[in-house]
Amino acid sequence: MKSNQLFTENSYYLDLLLDDEEKSLSVVGAIIYINDESTNELDLKIYPNAITTNDNDIVDVNYIKVNGEVKSASFSGDDRTTIHLEFDNEIQKNEEVFIEFSYSFDYWNDGRIAYYNDYYITMFFYPFVAMRSDYPLETYDYSFIGESYYNEIGDYFVSIDVPIDFEIASSGKEIETIEESNRVVKNYYLNNGSDFSLSASNLYNVYEKEIDGITHSIYSIEALTDYEVQENFNTLENSFRI
Repeated sequence: MKSNQLFTENSYYLDLLLDDEEKSLSVVGAIIYINDESTNELDLKIYPNAITTNDNDIVDVNYIKVNGEVKSASFSGDDRTTIHLEFDNEIQKNEEVFIEFSYSFDYWNDGRIAYYNDYYITMFFYPFVAMRSDYPLETYDYSFIGESYYNEIGDYFVSIDVPIDFEIASSGKEIETIEESNRVVKNYYLNNGSDFSLSASNLYNVYEKEIDGITHSIYSIEALTDYEVQENFNTLENSFRI
């Protein structure tokens, strides 16, 4: 029996730039999507638009391309988080579809894509292709309570550009750090992940401990006592063992 089986359905390539003055995030990247059945249409979900009101989209799309062809990038759906893509030629089952995108959005004031005065929380922020569990397409609006994703397992290659005094708590493994003037770019790789998320702050206190050969980190706005640090790591260790 193989110790590491292949689960990946899609690959995500994301370059992120956090603007702490404008309280915004720029997202540039691509998805390699493995089509699950023959079709001439796909729905792309971009959830940061879920708080849009009066058709004033908060997500500013620069472009959407599919296999190099520029596509219309207008939002639709009850919560305006869907971009419907149609194709002249049918995409066959198991065919790779290369989707490129560039957009930016302002952080919300509350929720899971928000700025909270002293840190940024960034979940459900990148595009993904809506899964087809039934016909017509099941697009699934953003849920403000509970989980929101209904997507495929994927591999994530992510670069995050933040002010140099920021710490980043993120999915995946940090594989490279590049300092540039007053900014720092950190590169991450997440294998077989259900989703990618991050938080960032210039106030984080970081506590690390190696457990079973793996370094674990706790990020806290408040400084923790030695007792609190130990109790947190005990809970973490017991959780993994359970």
